[in-house]
Amino acid sequence: AKSSFVSEKITSPTLREIYLYIDKSFDVWIDIFQKLNNFISYSKKTQKKGNFWSNIIEKNFIRIKTNKIFLEKFQDIVTNSNFYNTVSFYHGDLVFSNIFYDLKKKQLKLIDPRGEFFGHWLYDVAKLYQCIYGKYEFIDTQLYTDQNNYTFYYDKGNQHVQQAFEKIILSKLKKNELNFVKLIVASL
Repeated sequence: AKSSFVSEKITSPTLREIYLYIDKSFDVWIDIFQKLNNFISYSKKTQKKGNFWSNIIEKNFIRIKTNKIFLEKFQDIVTNSNFYNTVSFYHGDLVFSNIFYDLKKKQLKLIDPRGEFFGHWLYDVAKLYQCIYGKYEFIDTQLYTDQNNYTFYYDKGNQHVQQAFEKIILSKLKKNELNFVKLIVASL
């Protein structure tokens, strides 16, 4: 068996950098989400029987020890969902800092996948959802301040990114898929 690898220096900014500092325009993010949706659509087509979600449930029980009510509800919903016994090709850590985008060439590159090739495409959608609605990028880069038990995020002007995400990614989800994504995000 012949082995090979490719190493590449990527000079494009990450989606995190574009989102936080460079460009929040609707048209740019429509293009970005169309390219990400191509990846998600491909992943969705690879669905087969498998066991991914039990690992996520177990991981949450190890990580979240203080909220038993949430954990039990999470386990119940996931194990009784249509998705429980399915896997698909996925990235596994599809967050903005793991995605590069060349604004001139309009080319997307994904880095740092989770490790295994099969998980679930809805997990990838949940990671993107977390970046946009869960303020993950602002928390991870410490672009917030706490004042009098209130957290203020420096996140003005994100409505175009949210609108593009809703139009290209969320609008393609069935209601049960969207609800499942929101549940996953709550567990991240």
